[in-house]
Amino acid sequence: MTEKFICPYCEVLLTAKYYCVSCKKDFSIEVEHTKEGMLPEYQIAQQDYIDNACFNFLKEFVPTCNWDIAQISIIRDAIISVLITFHSKKEYDLYPWLLELKDTVSI
Repeated sequence: MTEKFICPYCEVLLTAKYYCVSCKKDFSIEVEHTKEGMLPEYQIAQQDYIDNACFNFLKEFVPTCNWDIAQISIIRDAIISVLITFHSKKEYDLYPWLLELKDTVSI
């Protein structure tokens, strides 16, 4: 059985060695961690960075607020939308996720 993963940037299938021919990027580390059900440390750090930046933004206006991921995620989604729409940033670079498994096929 071969697992097929999708590139998070262009949504094409990765090669057997987890490379995106279109984006010219190797996703082998990300695939390995996806199979384990967790992000690599550098991607967890990126998510933490974004969430902390959103919390710090919230605290600027509401100094007594507590950490609330529901509120933070609303701010995060809005900021990511602006960065994608107006500054050509890629969502996967801003707030990465586990790679999507396309399908499992027999060889």
